[in-house]
Amino acid sequence: MVAVRSDEADSILSRPLSEIAVFLIFGPDAGHVAERIRAALKQAGANADDPFQMVRIDSAELASDPGLLLNETNTVSLFGSSRIFRISAGPADITPAVEMALQNPGRDWKIIIDAGALKRDSAIRKFCERHKFALAIECNQDSEADLAKLLDLELAGAGMSLNAEAKSAILRLLGADRLSTRSEIAKLLMFAHGSQSLNVDDIESILADASAVAVEKTVNFAFAGNLEGVDETWRRVTASGPDASTILSTSVREAASLQQYCSDVERGGSPDGAAQRYLRTAFGRKPLSRDQLKRWTNQKALKALAIVVEALRQSRWEPALGPELAIRALWSVSLLVKN
Repeated sequence: MVAVRSDEADSILSRPLSEIAVFLIFGPDAGHVAERIRAALKQAGANADDPFQMVRIDSAELASDPGLLLNETNTVSLFGSSRIFRISAGPADITPAVEMALQNPGRDWKIIIDAGALKRDSAIRKFCERHKFALAIECNQDSEADLAKLLDLELAGAGMSLNAEAKSAILRLLGADRLSTRSEIAKLLMFAHGSQSLNVDDIESILADASAVAVEKTVNFAFAGNLEGVDETWRRVTASGPDASTILSTSVREAASLQQYCSDVERGGSPDGAAQRYLRTAFGRKPLSRDQLKRWTNQKALKALAIVVEALRQSRWEPALGPELAIRALWSVSLLVKN
């Protein structure tokens, strides 16, 4: 199969894919990854609550014992149902294990692998992009056009409309990742139930609440390299209710926007023009100053994006560790700015 771009993934996953045995779903947008895993599970006819059908395998264990996956795929289910193998890819290379399993692809099993951002030369990515029984699906963050389309679809489904000013206000707050975007839109629709429209005042009162402002301030301190500011606001953030996923999603949005800005400037673009295009800010949020932006490079921004994406992915697998993962990621970003 060929590599599947983020913008064509939903269309492809809606088609019958009975010949596909391995789904590699990866990218910086953890929400998109989660949505497309659900689509792949639906393709496989899987019941996520059935422990006899759903088998989770540790990637480190597979790397040390590549034959394990082959043995598992050759094991017949006691109950005659298809088997789904879920693997969360880590730093260890699981390509040999997947390659061995695909030497004899069966009709009664599927392998679903999820990962964060993978480089083009990643072994598992290259393998799945080239194998005829595998599908490699990239999950990038929504563009502004993608966000506008999603918002329009959700509003139309609810029988609501927005004027241009209100729509622009909402779009400034969306885009951390697909799950966060859907959550924020659902919050708006719940608030406006029974109404036909929303105005900017409504949006500010729903989305720009005190906890959101505290999150924005903490993330802003991290990307400004202000460790003291992060520590000062962290207790306030955790006491006000937002979970680690919200904090890290905001950090992902910031890092992605910053990387686009740095890439544009390093290609010769105007710093002011790039800031206007890419550094979207939420209600009451002050953008990084010009002096602070000078401390960022495209390479640093890519590293920061990798840090927060990985923390977000891990927090969704281990929610109890979410706060620790979030604060460590923010510290790491702050130190990255200083070095």
